[in-house]
Amino acid sequence: MKPHCVTLGLILALGGFGAALAAQPVVAVIHVDIAPPIPAGAPADVAGKLRSDANALGRSLVLEWASYCKRELGCERIGVLMQIGSLNHFTLLETFANAESQANFESLPQVRSVRERIQPVLGGPLDQRLSNRIN
Repeated sequence: MKPHCVTLGLILALGGFGAALAAQPVVAVIHVDIAPPIPAGAPADVAGKLRSDANALGRSLVLEWASYCKRELGCERIGVLMQIGSLNHFTLLETFANAESQANFESLPQVRSVRERIQPVLGGPLDQRLSNRIN
């Protein structure tokens, strides 16, 4: 068989595999780290209040985000976790019917709004990883 025929066959086979993955449920794991900017030299009580307010805002926004997912047709499940002993670390576990449902959810104006409003209190960028179940 000619090399270009093998390559074309491989591309077609992988294309079918990609389509099969796109049709599978998609699980999004999103880590949210809340760490507000604290002015240099801020007294401990001021820094503590800033952290407390940021954690409350972060928690509220994460729960708002989850509430939108619960109402979305393609969202099969949403879980919100808070790290034990750390009031500022959250993990969202979202399961969608397929990649298209997940992408549609991400593009909703209310979801984009939550992501924009949480930015000022994040300790780093949102860590979002998309996966397909393999078992």
